[in-house]
Amino acid sequence: MPASTRTARLLLAALLAAVLAACAGGNPNVAASIDETDIPVSEVETRVAALRENPQLAQQFEADEDGTFEEQVSATVLNDLVQAQLLEDAASELGVEVSDEDVAAQREEIVEQSGGEEAFEQFLAQQGLSAEEAGRQIRLVAIQTAVQEELSGGSEVSDEDIQAVYDQQYGGEGVSARHILVESAEEAQGALDRIEGGEDFAVVAEELSIDGSAAQGGDLGLVAPGQTVPEFEEALFAADEGEVVGPVESEFGFHVIERTPAPELADVEEEIRAGLEATAGGQEFEEFVTAQRAEVEVTVNPRFGVWDPEQGMVVPEDALGATEGPPVDPNAPPADPGAGEDPGAEPAPTPTE
Repeated sequence: MPASTRTARLLLAALLAAVLAACAGGNPNVAASIDETDIPVSEVETRVAALRENPQLAQQFEADEDGTFEEQVSATVLNDLVQAQLLEDAASELGVEVSDEDVAAQREEIVEQSGGEEAFEQFLAQQGLSAEEAGRQIRLVAIQTAVQEELSGGSEVSDEDIQAVYDQQYGGEGVSARHILVESAEEAQGALDRIEGGEDFAVVAEELSIDGSAAQGGDLGLVAPGQTVPEFEEALFAADEGEVVGPVESEFGFHVIERTPAPELADVEEEIRAGLEATAGGQEFEEFVTAQRAEVEVTVNPRFGVWDPEQGMVVPEDALGATEGPPVDPNAPPADPGAGEDPGAEPAPTPTE
């Protein structure tokens, strides 16, 4: 399609969208309204422009001759903004406030789960996420966590509940383990020699391991049969409790593995309690959000799609009621070289340990 023809079509589409918004009594500068709160068009456009610079999405945008992919991305961006506002409203309604310290603590937790600051920064770079956008997302996670904690405040976790979870986790076929993953057999042997010489396994793991578990001293928690690659599983389950074995080669590198004793109930009681409370909070949160969406009035500028009350989300107008999830994930890599023709395609699976 000639560039001039495409430009004319896009300009016409924008003009029609503005006319439709005006006819519907809407403000063409407003992308969506949630009760009395407006989300400006400029905010959606700014975020879509940033996504255009994301190398993960370059191919889809370049192949988007009729603007369909950009429409889907715009709807998804607007939906994210609407959901964020709904979350802010929920926190306000419940009297929940999140401080800068809360956000910093949430970031620290996420960084630790990612395997450290360097791994976290690499993840952001791979996803094309700026530090500013990551900060916004982390703040929303902190708000949701605080809201869930508030909603689960009345939930009681009994000793029987905790015992049942403990028995389920540690009374079955799984075993507790920690490991060190390195690139060569020589490095693995060196790590093993240090541990056998009296150095603390966790300290050596934090220093040498290239696995995400390094930040936790190599701790993998409970490992069930079939959960890891065969070489790792065979060595782990053949080891005696407390025994350190290695080097063990797998497709990921070379491992030093310790089969650790199962923790006593007293050692994990609070962790189990917190997990049960979080589960209860998640259920309460879903019920709260469902009720909130049923009461809130959301108006969407036709340029960006429509509000689907059944799904509780913004979707492109021609997708109303036709999808069960967001129309496209702007941060998902293309599944294959032809993914630009199918912006909703699932990304190719990556091998995991």
